[in-house]
Amino acid sequence: MSAGVLSATLARGKNPAVLCPLVAVALASIGAFWMGGGAVGPDASGAQAASVLGGHPYPLHPLLIKITGSGRILSILAAGVTAFCGVRLAPWVGGSPLATGLALAAAPLLLSTATGGGGDAPAVALALAGVTVAFGGRVFAGALLAISSLAVKPIALPVLGLLLLSPRSRRQGSALLLGIIVGGVACRSLLAPLLAPRPGSGLLGSWWLSSGGSFPSLAELPGLVGAGVFLLMELPAWAGHPVLGLLALLGAALPGPARRERIGALCLGLVGLLAVATGLGDHLRPRYLGPATVPLVLLAGVSLARIPWAALLGAWPALALVSQVAGLRALEEDLPPKPMLLFPGLNDVTPQYRDISVCGGAELARLAERLAEEMPTDSEVVALRLRDGREGDLFWPLKAARPDLKLTVLSADCCAGTGQTEACARTVWEHLRSGGALVSPLHRERCDTEVVDPAEHLLAVALGASMEAKGHFAHRIFPGNGTREDACQAAKEPRAVAPPRSGASHRAPRAPGQRNPAPQDPASKPSAPRSDHR
Repeated sequence: MSAGVLSATLARGKNPAVLCPLVAVALASIGAFWMGGGAVGPDASGAQAASVLGGHPYPLHPLLIKITGSGRILSILAAGVTAFCGVRLAPWVGGSPLATGLALAAAPLLLSTATGGGGDAPAVALALAGVTVAFGGRVFAGALLAISSLAVKPIALPVLGLLLLSPRSRRQGSALLLGIIVGGVACRSLLAPLLAPRPGSGLLGSWWLSSGGSFPSLAELPGLVGAGVFLLMELPAWAGHPVLGLLALLGAALPGPARRERIGALCLGLVGLLAVATGLGDHLRPRYLGPATVPLVLLAGVSLARIPWAALLGAWPALALVSQVAGLRALEEDLPPKPMLLFPGLNDVTPQYRDISVCGGAELARLAERLAEEMPTDSEVVALRLRDGREGDLFWPLKAARPDLKLTVLSADCCAGTGQTEACARTVWEHLRSGGALVSPLHRERCDTEVVDPAEHLLAVALGASMEAKGHFAHRIFPGNGTREDACQAAKEPRAVAPPRSGASHRAPRAPGQRNPAPQDPASKPSAPRSDHR
C-alpha cells in the first residue's frame, strides 16, 4: 500500500486499530514534552533505578522500563496499547471501534498519567490487554495476563473486573475461574494492603486509609460509603465529571447488542469508583480513579458511535492539567517557562505537582550525577528527609550509579538523643568530618510548595547555617571514607562537639578511576531561618 493510500485510509478512519494507537501515542508524547524531562511521577525515580538495581516491590514495572529504555517511553507506549485494546473490545460491548479507541486515548485520568514515568499507565494497559485476550476467547491466558498487571502496579485492580464479562460458555467460565485462582495465588502478596492491611504504613501497607489503615467495621461502613459518594460528586470537572458518567449511562441504556456486557460494565465502573473512594477517603486523589473509569470510557465509546471524533475533547482537560503542572514545575525547579492551556475550573494544580515532584527536583537529579562522579568509594551521602520521601529523587539514581555508597536519610527522629536541633546539626557535622557528603535544602524561600515536613524544618535551618548554594539545595563533601556508623546513628548519641567551621571549603579525594572533583562552594555565615513559602 502506498503512503498516499495509507494516509487516506487513516484519514477516513477505516483502520482504527492503527489510527487510535497513533493518536494516543501522539497525545501522550505532547503531554510528556510539555511536562519536561526527568523521572517525573509518583514512583518514577524508584522504578527507573530498580531497572538496574532490582528489589522493587512491583517487579514487572522495572523490567518493562529496562526493555523500553525509560519510564516515559513505557507510559507513552502503554497509552497506545490501551487505545488498541479499546478498538478490539468495542464490538464486544456494542460500541464503535473508532469512538472507543479515541475515548481511551483521550480520557482525562488516563492521558494525564501517561505523560509521566510512573506505573499507572503501563499497569492499566497490561490489565486491559489481558481483558482483550479474554474477550477474544482465551480466557485463561487473558486472566493470567490481566492479573500480572498487579506486578506493575496494583492500581490496575478495578480493570480486572471486566474479566467477569468475558466468558461465553460454562467451559470458558471454568477456565476464567482457574486463571483468576492461579494468578491470584501468584500475586497474593501484592494484594496484602487490601487483604491484610498494616495501619500506619501508608498506601504501601493499607488501602483502608479512610478507617485508619484497618478494616472498617460494619457499623462505620455506611458512613464511609456515604463519604465516598460525596467525594465522587466533588470530583473536579477536568477529571471528566460528570460528562463521562452521563455518556456511560447513555451507552448502557442505548438499544442494541451486548446489553449484558454494557450493563455489567456500568455496574463495574460505578462499584470500582465507589470502592476506591470509600477505601481511601480523604486521601483520595483523582488519578487513583483512572483504572476504575475504564469501563465507563468503553461505554462512552458506545454513546459517541455517530460522532467518534468528539471523544478527543477529553484531551483538552488532560493536556490543560499537564500544561499547568508543567508551568508550576518550571517555576519550582528553575526550568524553562512553559505555555499553559486553560480549562474552566482548573485553577490550583499544586496537589498534582506535589504528587509527582518536589521543589528543586530537577536539581536533585543533576546533583545525583555530580555526587556519583565525585564521591570516594564506599563513602556516605547524608540527605535531609524531604516531604513525602522525595529525597529518593536524589538517592535512587545515585544508588543505581554508585551501589557502593552508603546513603543515609537524616530526619528529626535521628535527633532524639541530642535533644536540641542545633546540637544535632553539630553532631552530624562532626560525624561527617571523617568523610562523607551532606545534602540539605537551603533556599526554601524560593518555593511555593513544601520541601520538608514541619518536623524537619528547624533541622534544615540548623544544617543550612554553615552552607551556601546557588540553587535550592546545598551540598558539601568532606574528604575521607567516614566511620562504620551512619549519620543518623551518630546523631542519636549526644556528644560535645564544636560547630562547623565557617568559610572553609572541602574537596573529596579522587576515587580510583574517577575524574578530579570540582571544588565545592565555600560555606557561608549562619543565616536566619527561612520560610517554606514565598
